[in-house]
Amino acid sequence: MLFLWQEEIAMKIAKRQCKICHKWFSPNPRTYQSQRCCSNTECQRKRKARTKKNWWKKNPGYNKDRKVTIRCWLQAHPDYWREYRKAHPDYVRKDSKRRCNKYRQEKLSAKQDLIREISVGKLKSIKEIRPDSSAKQDPIQRRQNGIIDYLYWKESSAKQDVIDNQVCNRQ
Repeated sequence: MLFLWQEEIAMKIAKRQCKICHKWFSPNPRTYQSQRCCSNTECQRKRKARTKKNWWKKNPGYNKDRKVTIRCWLQAHPDYWREYRKAHPDYVRKDSKRRCNKYRQEKLSAKQDLIREISVGKLKSIKEIRPDSSAKQDPIQRRQNGIIDYLYWKESSAKQDVIDNQVCNRQ
């Protein structure tokens, strides 16, 4: 519901083109002087991200100063986090779960990198087995054995990931 004076202003305000989606919109009568973007959720998200990025460019040393301030405050209040955790068990539970998930993701990422590296090595070694002109059965048999070994190894490493996830979910 608009007040009478807002209705008068709204009638006088010309439509504008959104700086993000380029669609025409009617600005809010309370903020029409500075509003450059429509009220679409996606446009607002992009506008806020752009504003935040510009702010950080203008204030590059803010985080360093803030860290020093926080560190000084924590030195003056050494028991703060201990007391906070005692008073907020839900926070402790959520934080513990968050840290477990973060650790699991890091571990999984490292495992995936290692598995990828080993897989590439195994497949390259299989590819390098070339049949000679004589006794072709031997290299073919070695290739088959290499493929079977690779598939067995891949399956066992996948099972190990499942076991690791089950162990972490129990905690």
